[in-house]
Amino acid sequence: DILVLGSLHGDVRLINCFDGSILADLEGHNRFVDVVATGQRYSGERIAVTGSLDKRVIVWDLDNRTQLKALGPGERSEEGNGYEVEGHTGYVHDIKISNSGNFFVSCGGDRSIIVWNMRTFKIDHRFREPFSVNCVAISPDENYVVSGSRGVVRIFDLNTTQEVVTKYAHMESVESVAWSSNGNRIASCAGQVIQVYFFDGVENKLVQTHSFANPSGMKVHDLRFTREGRALQSMSKHDTAITWNLEENDAEND
Repeated sequence: DILVLGSLHGDVRLINCFDGSILADLEGHNRFVDVVATGQRYSGERIAVTGSLDKRVIVWDLDNRTQLKALGPGERSEEGNGYEVEGHTGYVHDIKISNSGNFFVSCGGDRSIIVWNMRTFKIDHRFREPFSVNCVAISPDENYVVSGSRGVVRIFDLNTTQEVVTKYAHMESVESVAWSSNGNRIASCAGQVIQVYFFDGVENKLVQTHSFANPSGMKVHDLRFTREGRALQSMSKHDTAITWNLEENDAEND
């Protein structure tokens, strides 16, 4: 019942979905808020996690309308390839909260993916990539994270902290990745092209099963699975929202 919006100037606005009234304007970021994720912590509190061009990640308590924790920005160390102790050193591009509420994942322009512990707000692990990371998604069993960067889709095992799949999937930068609720399907998009894969978690294989192109020719910005992975929704800014029937390999409706 609460809509959470990020602003160009860094404010986070909470809106009542029933009557459109403004519940609160929360201050914490000082630059454009690029991503907002909502969910619950392990203890049941409703939260939002926001990421910004100020390189900060902030966790908000939606019921009390307060800031729980500000994470970052990070600072590069002078030795080796070390990063700070606390956060991102580049713009934050995407955030996903685990279904259990035990952790969340963020990624950004510092070419890293951070797994944050929701109890301590400390870093459980940091994965490194060769390029800026644009998007992430968490598997429903919470054993894997999938990411999208410069044409590449990668899968990381959260238990072994190893990269288990590297898929050179697109000619352009990957804008969004999604994981189906049954755990079998993953989707990615870059430009107007959408790819769907079957994920074999035993062999750690990613096999392409579908390829679609936005019929308008516009860039696709967001993906999400519906119907337990039997359908995929794609969204484009200022353009179309399409549901793709993966059982029939066709667009169902615009």
